[in-house]
Amino acid sequence: MKTFEIEELVKKYNPNLFDDFCMEFGGKATNLIDIKYNMESLSLPRTLVVPYYSVDVLEKENVLPFFDDKDMLIMRSSSNIEKGKDNSASGLGTSVKFNLLKDDIKRIASFVLKSFSSRYLDEYLKMRNLNTTVQISILIQQYIQAEYSGVFLTKGRGEFYDNFIISLSDTESNYSITSGSKNAIEFVLSRYSGSILEVLNNDENILNQKLTDLIKTAFNIGMDIEECKKNPVIVEWVYNNSLFYILQVQTY
Repeated sequence: MKTFEIEELVKKYNPNLFDDFCMEFGGKATNLIDIKYNMESLSLPRTLVVPYYSVDVLEKENVLPFFDDKDMLIMRSSSNIEKGKDNSASGLGTSVKFNLLKDDIKRIASFVLKSFSSRYLDEYLKMRNLNTTVQISILIQQYIQAEYSGVFLTKGRGEFYDNFIISLSDTESNYSITSGSKNAIEFVLSRYSGSILEVLNNDENILNQKLTDLIKTAFNIGMDIEECKKNPVIVEWVYNNSLFYILQVQTY
């Protein structure tokens, strides 16, 4: 039974091993490892990586040493077909919030695996013309109580193609890279200057100095990650206690 703290894997990593790491730990984990390797100052929540060959024998006792038993945690899939721009597998997996003491970790892991191994997976493999065995590892992350949470795209889509988009919520939300949050306010920024061009879905004028500073920080982090990944990125994040935590990174 092997599990790895993400910081341990960062120390073993170099960019030439990206594909090998994707095969063993999945693309979601490897993208986090890659950006942390290249950007040491980034904050990640405490994260445990369970490789695909250990998932079936995962027990609560394997996880307890890495977290406070009172922590709320998030379990996510991390498969070898979630590598990035060409194969992201967006929307196939489900993330589950749980508590180690109260919840059955084997049952949660089984649910996360089954959510990925759905009929949509077969359709995705056919659409991408992928002839590969799908191996699903999992990430277990400390749940960060968010002061703000959201998703940003370093290059928007549609009419905002050449803009930086930040979707932000100031309430606890089940954010995901694919669906975002119904309560989100969207900020449209210039990719070149970081200045706010437009605010969408804003019923109240909530823009204050703290939020302005947060948006500036998000922009700088996002553009640095884009430069690191050599492609536009979608990033899921939370902000709490003056720290900006990166939860997921996906190139597109």
